[in-house]
Amino acid sequence: MSATSNSAQCKVGSIKTSNHILHQFELKENNICVVFNPCYDISFYKLENIHAFDCKKWGKIARRLNDYFVQLGLKIEFLTPPHPITDEELRVVHSQSFIMKMNYCKMTVVRAAEVPLLLCIPMFLIRSKLLTPLKWQTAGTVLAGYVALKHGYAINLGGGFHHCSAESAGGFCMFADITLCIRYLWEQVNNKLKVMIVDLDAHQGNGHERDALSMPERERNRVYILDIFNGSIYPGDEWAKNGIDRMIILKSFTKDDKYLQLLQFHIEEALKEFTPDLILYNAGTDILEGDPLGALSITPEARFA
Repeated sequence: MSATSNSAQCKVGSIKTSNHILHQFELKENNICVVFNPCYDISFYKLENIHAFDCKKWGKIARRLNDYFVQLGLKIEFLTPPHPITDEELRVVHSQSFIMKMNYCKMTVVRAAEVPLLLCIPMFLIRSKLLTPLKWQTAGTVLAGYVALKHGYAINLGGGFHHCSAESAGGFCMFADITLCIRYLWEQVNNKLKVMIVDLDAHQGNGHERDALSMPERERNRVYILDIFNGSIYPGDEWAKNGIDRMIILKSFTKDDKYLQLLQFHIEEALKEFTPDLILYNAGTDILEGDPLGALSITPEARFA
């Protein structure tokens, strides 16, 4: 399932300026940097209420974050993508065939969204009410990666569509925003940029793992994937596991102490094996106790430890 937030942290200093429109932003110094647009929220004539997670969570998180930091005397600067990612911009990763199926083949979207009732909805409404918000979020991930390079860090409140690869959508992940983020940085900023993906969603990130497997060796050597996930739940993609550099498979109902011990050890070891210029952190709240999909038992206190 898509992550609640997709954040990026960068260690490099001076970098080349990108002129691509998806990378354009203005940021005041000392403000907390969050990428968000109200168009992230999905409002679909109440049909969104039948899905397992809150399809308007992104706006709620933005409001709560703003209120929280105001109480601390700090200010969030919300950066917005210039537009939802276009079909032309998606072609950096996705084939024309994939894009056409996503835009015009209802069954492709229904299978990826896992909402059978969408079969009753005209395709033009699916495009405007479902796909467009996800295109906004995808553009947000591309922007957040570049902002992190220039500013040191960035948080995209949406995105993290880690089940989508260049050729296959699934698990409510329609576009490969993580791979798109990396590709745009390679093309527009530095083709030797080394990127570490730290995927802490409860589910295996099989989309970006499949994309890593399809990369030429010179590119694959510049991407390192650390994935910690519950091995008993979706997607169980055995082939994609070959794309993971450091894999930690959890048992259902893993609790705080075990989780934090494994997390600390494996992140430290990963950083010994690979020195990234940029870390893409895919953050999933589905690891929290009581989540109906993640089947783990992590408390909010441990999640933010």
